[in-house]
Amino acid sequence: MTTKARIAQADIERAVKATLRAGVQIGSVQVSAAGDIVIYAKGESKPSPSAASNPLDRLLQNGS
Repeated sequence: MTTKARIAQADIERAVKATLRAGVQIGSVQVSAAGDIVIYAKGESKPSPSAASNPLDRLLQNGS
């Protein structure tokens, strides 16, 4: 069974365009399953995964 997405592509596009209009160079964009959009500026480091996160996330971030 599928459920409706919590966030639409238009929401992501809107956030990215607003960030670019603000003069910020985008390094990466993360979208969580809960629908949160996090935009990291170019050169900004991402926070390390918390202990509560999925242990496989560390593998994906390390490129393994």
